[in-house]
Amino acid sequence: MSFLKKLSKSSKENIYKSLLLIFLSVFVFFLVYFTGGTKTSWPQFNFIIILMAAYFFKVKVAVILALVLGLLMGPIMPMDVNLNLSQSTTNWIVRTMMFMIVGFFAGTMFERNMKFSEQIIKKDTTDAVTGLYNKHIMLNKIESLILSKSQFYIAYIKIFNLQEISMYVSQDIIQKIVDTFVATISDTFSGSNFFASGDDEFGLLVKDDSIDLNKIKEVFQVILNNLKQVSVDQYTFNLIVKVGIRVGDNKNISAESLFNSARITSYQGDRSKSSVSIFNLDFEKEMKFVQEISNSIAKAVTDNEFYIVYQPVICLKTKTICSVEVLSRWNRKDEKSVGPAIFIRIAEEIGLVPMITKTVINQHINNLKLWHKEDIDIIVHINITSEELTSIGLINWANKIVTDNKFENYRLGFEITEGTFHKNPKRINESLKHLRSLGFKIAIDDFGTGYNSIKNLVDFEADAIKIDKYFIDRISEEKIRNLLRSTIKTIHGIGLKAVAEGVETKEQLEVLIDLDCDFIQGYYFSKPLLPKDFIEYYKSFDINDYL
Repeated sequence: MSFLKKLSKSSKENIYKSLLLIFLSVFVFFLVYFTGGTKTSWPQFNFIIILMAAYFFKVKVAVILALVLGLLMGPIMPMDVNLNLSQSTTNWIVRTMMFMIVGFFAGTMFERNMKFSEQIIKKDTTDAVTGLYNKHIMLNKIESLILSKSQFYIAYIKIFNLQEISMYVSQDIIQKIVDTFVATISDTFSGSNFFASGDDEFGLLVKDDSIDLNKIKEVFQVILNNLKQVSVDQYTFNLIVKVGIRVGDNKNISAESLFNSARITSYQGDRSKSSVSIFNLDFEKEMKFVQEISNSIAKAVTDNEFYIVYQPVICLKTKTICSVEVLSRWNRKDEKSVGPAIFIRIAEEIGLVPMITKTVINQHINNLKLWHKEDIDIIVHINITSEELTSIGLINWANKIVTDNKFENYRLGFEITEGTFHKNPKRINESLKHLRSLGFKIAIDDFGTGYNSIKNLVDFEADAIKIDKYFIDRISEEKIRNLLRSTIKTIHGIGLKAVAEGVETKEQLEVLIDLDCDFIQGYYFSKPLLPKDFIEYYKSFDINDYL
């Protein structure tokens, strides 16, 4: 509805309300007069009119109307019509004052309640950062378009690197970036509904009777080109923006499903580059697959379908297996196999990763009892997400279960990816300190692939740094070798240990030995092993077989 229509509707409503108050005021005036005057109880009906005025028009109108009603019930209204007996001045003045006091306090109360209600509604319907309507309102709008069988499309838009940028600039700068982004989209789609879900995720709902996907894609490509470099104050930022477009095709599909399919579509392609993707049947199959996995994960935890495997980590100094990384696997029985890269990502999105982590830890505690009998004394590292890391409940649970089973905390370590740090660096660092104070070991995984590697080394507490497989695969290149040499030297310089991940050849091992790397992990030594197979491997291990 346009502004003029809203204004017209509001004006008509105010006219009707005003006429109602006038009618009631005149009605009560004559009612009081023809029933004998102010000596009766009928003048009290004016309080109802004043309360209505306070509710309709707030303080000012309520007080003015109270004054008018006080005068109508005052000098010109006899106390007793039959005896033509006038009121005393004090009597009608006090009544008028009472009317005005009631009008003032009632109007004030209604105004405050209205503002409070508006604040609650605004909080429930708008995004705090952008001021745009939130996802809840967007889904309602989508549902309305579906019911009306209108032609429309949804564009899910995400600024992929806003969180990384926020680590280097103030919140004021981030707000200006978001404002610029919102203005750019809003100017292009001025007649459409634009929504926000946080400061880096947006939804655009466009009603269009003649949808041309090629033209739509071209429009968004122009927008993305304009957003490649955004200047704010003295800074220039390169935004990575990805767009997923889903047409509302009048199929029997919910608003939530339509929006989610647009979101999944936006994640296609290289995440380090801006792009526009159009939903197709392949995406629909992927979405159904994701939904199937989402529905199966919780049941899989309950039915003990998740199991663990161990990948050995070799210490080059002692030439022994010094630790292992524990990895989760999913035995779906007769169903299609799903790798951890897929089910962990989905579990993280739907909040079920902590359930899987607890399953992993419980299974490992049982295996640890067997290891103790076999004189296997090594550290086990378990991967956890940023949400788990900052969850005091999970940390306390892990501490309790290790203590209850009378195992030392140092036997259990946690791995977090370097990309975790951008989400809430201060809180994450506090969690790392807390974990280490309890005796748990910490390793930073995928090192070198993030946005602030050296900063992480300086600011965050850890015991070991795991160098990403990307660098190991290219270790034959002189530039990479020089980079690894300086990185390992830096790691040692601040008192940490260096772990090389993804080592697959003897040549890679020899170079890493020359670079003074501390630990080696990879298929060259062993693939992830079932608990029983790991015990056999541990007992028979001889590093000379690999040198």
